[in-house]
Amino acid sequence: MLSPDDAWTVLIRAPSSFGQSSESDECRIKEALHVLASNDLITVYQEWYFETFRKHFIRVILPEFWSYFKEAPKNDADMIKTSLLVFKGFKYLHYESQLWLDNQLVQSLFLNQAEALTEFQDKMKDLIKSFLLCPPSSHPFDILFLTVYKVGFKIAEYLDQPRDTSMRDDSEAGSSMMEETCTLCQGIENYKDDSIFTSTTDLDVSDSRIFASCNCVLIKKLFLEMNRHLRDLNLLKEISTDAVLSVMHHLIENYVHEKCKSTFDESFLDKLELWIHHSVSRWRTIVFGEDSELFAQASSERLQHLIYEVYANLRISQFFDIIVEYPDAEPALIDLRECLAKCHDLKGQLIKSIKNAFDHRLLYPAVPTNDILTAYIQTIKSLKILDDSGVILEKVCVSIKKYLKGRDDTVKCIITALTDESSELAAELAKDIPPTDDVNPLNDDEYILKNWRKWSPAPVEADNIGCSSRSNRQSDIVGILVNIYDRKDLFVEEYRRLLAQRILQNFECNVEHERRNLELLTLRFGESDLHSCEVMIQDISVSKRIDNRINAGEIEAFHWKKFPTKCLILSAQFWPEKLGLSTTEEGNNLHLPPPAKEAITTYTQAFETIKGSRTLNWLLHIGLVEIDLDFGSPELNQTFCVSPIHASIIWQFQEKTVWTLADLAQTLCISTPLLKRKIGFWIGKGIIRESGERFILNDLGKTQRNSLGNDSLMTASDNDDESDYEEDLNESASTPTQNQDPRERRMRMYWSFIENILRNLNPLPLERIRSMLNMFAFQASNETPLTIQQLKNFLAAQIREGKLVLNDGLYSLA
Repeated sequence: MLSPDDAWTVLIRAPSSFGQSSESDECRIKEALHVLASNDLITVYQEWYFETFRKHFIRVILPEFWSYFKEAPKNDADMIKTSLLVFKGFKYLHYESQLWLDNQLVQSLFLNQAEALTEFQDKMKDLIKSFLLCPPSSHPFDILFLTVYKVGFKIAEYLDQPRDTSMRDDSEAGSSMMEETCTLCQGIENYKDDSIFTSTTDLDVSDSRIFASCNCVLIKKLFLEMNRHLRDLNLLKEISTDAVLSVMHHLIENYVHEKCKSTFDESFLDKLELWIHHSVSRWRTIVFGEDSELFAQASSERLQHLIYEVYANLRISQFFDIIVEYPDAEPALIDLRECLAKCHDLKGQLIKSIKNAFDHRLLYPAVPTNDILTAYIQTIKSLKILDDSGVILEKVCVSIKKYLKGRDDTVKCIITALTDESSELAAELAKDIPPTDDVNPLNDDEYILKNWRKWSPAPVEADNIGCSSRSNRQSDIVGILVNIYDRKDLFVEEYRRLLAQRILQNFECNVEHERRNLELLTLRFGESDLHSCEVMIQDISVSKRIDNRINAGEIEAFHWKKFPTKCLILSAQFWPEKLGLSTTEEGNNLHLPPPAKEAITTYTQAFETIKGSRTLNWLLHIGLVEIDLDFGSPELNQTFCVSPIHASIIWQFQEKTVWTLADLAQTLCISTPLLKRKIGFWIGKGIIRESGERFILNDLGKTQRNSLGNDSLMTASDNDDESDYEEDLNESASTPTQNQDPRERRMRMYWSFIENILRNLNPLPLERIRSMLNMFAFQASNETPLTIQQLKNFLAAQIREGKLVLNDGLYSLA
């Protein structure tokens, strides 16, 4: 019988011989335990055993464990090597720890006390966990495990893919497999003699996917073995959970970007959920097993939410492109709507992203107002799908509304689009919208009372972002555009001006089309405000009827000799001001050529015959004259459709070929500034040239001989290139059948940029205009920028046309 001292000595030596005890040693250990138990020393020995394990773990196991990671790569350059080092390290840790955690001595210490034994083993595992979760700074534990789980997922996904080798015989399959090199485990040959492989005995060598050139199955088994070791030591949750979730997030993000980034016309959410179920969730099961607590860390609901979040962030970053591609991008909008419904914290991010995109890609001076309005309409349609409450739309479009309100031509562009058959806004105007007689929108209470059958509570965000009344948010597209301004009379006045311009520029305008537009606008703005427009359209109908009677020869006493005339008869008091409809306007005292005077007198007498006591007051500066210029050769003859002033100017050069500015202005009864502006048209066409204070009719035959190889008839210039530019930038007034030169279309585009710049900014100097053109127009069109002299000639041509004004070196619109 052992004494207590002898029994203690036996048990102190026992831990050093784990795994090497003989049968006689085991009997002595049992006897020693019996002696200690009879002397109430078991608890003391349990504490001593734990402390001894702690010291041994610190001095022996832990340094050896960390030594496995000294050669680990600092990045993903050799992911296989990193994985193998981690596998080896945890295999060693598990083996050494299990010698202390589960042996005959520990089992005997807690004989018939299973619960106490488990509690003691968990205490020892917590000790292991405490040291591993505080690694030395030289060991980036989290990075190593992130690499290991990346490898584990890739290999698991690769092995789950079906492979068909049934069409090849065994010899062909073998040779092909030997030649094929797996890209996932291609570096493993360098570690074939490593102990991690020689000690792995549970491999199924009959597995058809264990080839000389592919060891993915082997690596997968080592990966699963490592997870079992972590699970046995209660380390899986603390060490692996964050790495698993990071890998899942990284893989989901890469997969979503790869599959969805460049496509907006296809719905992806169902496909992404299917991929999560078949690939990611299955791999999660491989890692966590049946542990419900670990499963909750990466539950299917959490993974699905992650898919929605990643997809939503992608589409939010692309939302401006989605707006541009609407309606083709509608599937992407529907997917994003579902994501926003499940990820409520993303709406603020969406609003911020869209506003930033507008500020950087849309709202700057060189973008034409029509393009901004088009983007605004596309935004309205897109956000109506995304959020039918209108809350996001109102918050996003504050900057667009403010910017459009500051542009001078916004109202004009909106009205033009509303009344243009080819515009999508015309279709919006034609929708069945109840008349709006009140300028002020309904407040929320009034709106709910009026629409109580369709009422639904406003979103929470409506109060948080300071939205206006619900009636504003529920407006249609036309209503939203009109609400840019607080006054609808701006649109009424602009429509009057636009209608007047259309009639004056085209006497043969479509009356029925204009009448339909008027009826639709009346539903929006009220009948009383548009009464003047009704009179204007009525003027067209009455005027056509009278004009047809006169030109048909119904009044026998009056007939045309040399100058057939058609006339538009207006009720001037109902037409808008500043359109030149006053008889006191500059140019209305124009001295017309005799045939025109005779035709006007004859027309007036015919009208007086029809209307009795009424007569006509002619506006001589308004209208169109079709003239043929005969230069003595069919190749040189040209036809133009010009204003009466232009026609009168060129008529005078029949009398003599050289005129001074003062003499010609006196002959025509117009001011010299007006004459100088108008004669620039004929100078630009190369028919007249300016020499000092004189204007000379060109000999076009001689000009043509001196400019062989040129596309147009221009006066001589010191710089041929600049002359060509000046010619191309002049506005063409030839007949509609004449095709535009490509260079002329290009220069028209440049003028559009300059016009928008000057309309939205203060008057600018020449160099500033050129720098903005280089920044926007030429960069967008990939054209060679104009030189400073070419741009100066171009602007001079616009000044002669009356489009620009130059004061103190600053250019502004006329």
